[in-house]
Amino acid sequence: MGRQMVGNGCAAAIALALTGLVHAQSIGHLGNARGDTTPLIDPMRPVMEIGQTYAVLQYFTTTPCETRVQLRASNLPATAWRPPERRQNLWQGRDVRVVQGEPGRRTYHRIRIEGLKPGTRYYYRVYDPGTTPTREERKWGAEPPWRREYAFATLAPRGYKTIVHLPVKVLIMPNVVNVASAYADPNNPAPPPPALTPEQIERIRQEYAIAARYFWVNSGMRLWVDFHIFVDDRWQRWGEEPPNAQGFYKGLPVCRSYAGVDFAGPGGGAFTILDTRDPQRTNHQPVYEEMPYAGQIEQAFPRRWDAQKREWVFYASGGGTFGVDGFPDGIPARSQFLGGGDTAWLVTHEFHHQLESYSGFSLNNREDDRIVFNHPEPRYRRTNPDGSISMNPWNTAGRHGEHWNVMAYWDRTLTDAQWLRFYFGEAITVRDSDGDGFPDDDPRLPLDEKRFGTDPRRAMTDGQLNDLRKAMLSSWAPAPLQFTFNKPPFQAYRPDPRRPDSDRDGLPDAIDPYPLYPWQPFVSYMRATIDGVDDEWTALPPAGERLWQGENPSPQPSPQRGEGVSSALSPRGGEGTGEGVLSPLPQRGRGDGGEGLKLTFKHAHDDDAYYGCFRITGDWSRLYVVLDGEGRGVFSGEGVVGFEVLNGAQIELRPTGWGAPGIQWKATRQRDRTTIIEFSLPNGGEGKWYWWRGGREVGAAIDVWDSQGRGYSLYEPYDLFYCRMLEPVGTLPPPASAPAELTPERATRTFTPSNPGELKIGEGWRTENGAWVYDGHPESLLLIEGLNARAFDLWMEFEAQQDGILAAFLPTTAEMNAGRDYVVFVGGYGNTITRFRLFGREEGDSEVMMSPGRHRLQLTRRDGQVWALFDGKPILWARDPNPQQRIGKLAVIGGYSGKQRVYAIRYRVDE
Repeated sequence: MGRQMVGNGCAAAIALALTGLVHAQSIGHLGNARGDTTPLIDPMRPVMEIGQTYAVLQYFTTTPCETRVQLRASNLPATAWRPPERRQNLWQGRDVRVVQGEPGRRTYHRIRIEGLKPGTRYYYRVYDPGTTPTREERKWGAEPPWRREYAFATLAPRGYKTIVHLPVKVLIMPNVVNVASAYADPNNPAPPPPALTPEQIERIRQEYAIAARYFWVNSGMRLWVDFHIFVDDRWQRWGEEPPNAQGFYKGLPVCRSYAGVDFAGPGGGAFTILDTRDPQRTNHQPVYEEMPYAGQIEQAFPRRWDAQKREWVFYASGGGTFGVDGFPDGIPARSQFLGGGDTAWLVTHEFHHQLESYSGFSLNNREDDRIVFNHPEPRYRRTNPDGSISMNPWNTAGRHGEHWNVMAYWDRTLTDAQWLRFYFGEAITVRDSDGDGFPDDDPRLPLDEKRFGTDPRRAMTDGQLNDLRKAMLSSWAPAPLQFTFNKPPFQAYRPDPRRPDSDRDGLPDAIDPYPLYPWQPFVSYMRATIDGVDDEWTALPPAGERLWQGENPSPQPSPQRGEGVSSALSPRGGEGTGEGVLSPLPQRGRGDGGEGLKLTFKHAHDDDAYYGCFRITGDWSRLYVVLDGEGRGVFSGEGVVGFEVLNGAQIELRPTGWGAPGIQWKATRQRDRTTIIEFSLPNGGEGKWYWWRGGREVGAAIDVWDSQGRGYSLYEPYDLFYCRMLEPVGTLPPPASAPAELTPERATRTFTPSNPGELKIGEGWRTENGAWVYDGHPESLLLIEGLNARAFDLWMEFEAQQDGILAAFLPTTAEMNAGRDYVVFVGGYGNTITRFRLFGREEGDSEVMMSPGRHRLQLTRRDGQVWALFDGKPILWARDPNPQQRIGKLAVIGGYSGKQRVYAIRYRVDE
């Protein structure tokens, strides 16, 4: 993970492209969240059990020794920095207790510590005289024969819950100006920018509150990140002061975040240490605090004058974070970013990096005992072309989408016992009358039962689901990544606190795989024609349908009146810089300056393709789609497809970073401001996906942008809605693009028994009454060689009792038979089955069988499709599974006692 770090990847993962850019199943699960009514059991980790008055520890020592633990009750780590005159060794105090285990010497130790106080944090050190501490372990409290200091908190007394309260100091600098940009035209300096209004500063405070609530809910209400916000609202300078500066621009103090360059990536500015007693002082030295802050955030809002647009614009940035490694030296974990992006997201993402570092010193810092790094990447070990090795030994990619969805997924994998092992902040108790894990009525906290709407006297207000788990049905991700002052208010899906069925789909939340979505998670079995017309989709139920109107979007159908979710679009990793324009807060009214924005999504599949159809009504600018065809999450590196559709003078579809090989699409505009977009992705072939029959999962994350640059998500922001393909039923009609029967005029060559040309005639064929005749059972070929074709038509006039067979082979295929490459057979298996056999797999099914008399059979491969025609009519169709490979040979195959008689063979190839 790298604990002392700058979030150098954050510039890509967080920087906001302003023009672009949970349910229980997709965010993993509801975790182990619970109240304090029964002990916490975590048997594979060091603190393996926690009760109200006891804890059970387990550990190994390097050599056999006695089981012995030092213990002290406190919220102050022994490693907290103090100036020399205030330093003391807390492990030499009178309150330190030594607990002896069972007699004897051993390397595996398990000890039950009794007599503890409920709702109290304890720091402990284990006895291990055979270990020599590392330099870092000494820094964090190791003193031979004792190992370094760790912590745990006991469960609260009845009617309460133990939580971790983590204060974080935050400095906001809302009024920062690039003076030099105002003098780009020295004779006409730009007018001074307006100061942020109290309403806009309150909006920023709310962005921090949203981040706190996100951490609170997704930690199972164990972690209260308490942002203490300090505002330095002086006008400050970003950059150098030009010599001709006058009036308002003259003599402004330089902003403490200015790093000596206009933009210091990834966070844009410099890192300092905030002294909360004097926030205006630029400081780089440790600050003494009786209860030290473990973390801080600095956010400046510098603006520059855009002479072309003639307006002041905010600087946007990614974010940078240093870990908490310097805590014993008086240096907190620090995050820094600028104000032109999405503040709620920047706060959450960057502070999560601090949490990752906190976990490195609170937990065991091993793969199963950590807060997971939020730049997802699967586990890998690769040998590079130069012989070097690239390795990521800890997996950080799961079954989740981008951005907000990442942290919700992974944070819910922590047990309550892990959260209560937090080393920083303080352990406190809060009122939880019914013991459901959801605090009753505490305005200090990010969320409580009173504000959510559940009954603090009943653990299951809806009668079926625990109230805490009810709240955790949503990830509480607020919105997409977009400029703070342009995005709508918080619009996430919220569970109905008092109804057992939040989405009104007939399935109680406790058993519904998607309790917040009223749409059924299935992919219908249907074949679609990609023509930009959605008539054939009318009868299919939607896989998502939303109406956003003003700032009160609602799902369609509407299970939660007046609620919805907004989202934004981002390419893979959230790349982009963008900038925000200072403007008044959004006005109440219609969301797009018109009659709202509505998006409907439907999808289907058959053996050949996955089909999707979007219907968008209103003024939209961009549609962003991510599809996970392997069900492993978008960062798994397997089966992920992404594309965006731009609504300009012409509608344009283009793949995003994941790519969309083999995609076919068509869009049309209707008179009622509705756009229809149809697309298909191939089953196999040049596409990433492949399946057979039903059961394959496809996850979709879909976002749409209105004409004013506001993004909305069809599901929770960046959430993947996984739907399963239904099993095939019945026979689907072929597409309308069937090829014509090959005529003599269009043929490249024609072969007959009287004019065989270079046709290679296999063993056992004979000429009789103007036909090639074969009576044997073993296969034997009439073979056309020497081709190099991407597209072909192969036609024959013949008669047979059974097994009329045509085939095409790749140039590299040496063993040619009816089980290889491209094959069509009519009346196989004793004149009972007519199918394709494409690279060994049988596909399609036709009722046409062999009958007495002459017939015509044609095999065609063109434009990514494979066709079979019988007597001039299409009988089979399939998606070409290997469309980029060339064809080297064509063949008529006799055998299987079919008594084949072939009168003529034609072929046409496109070289």
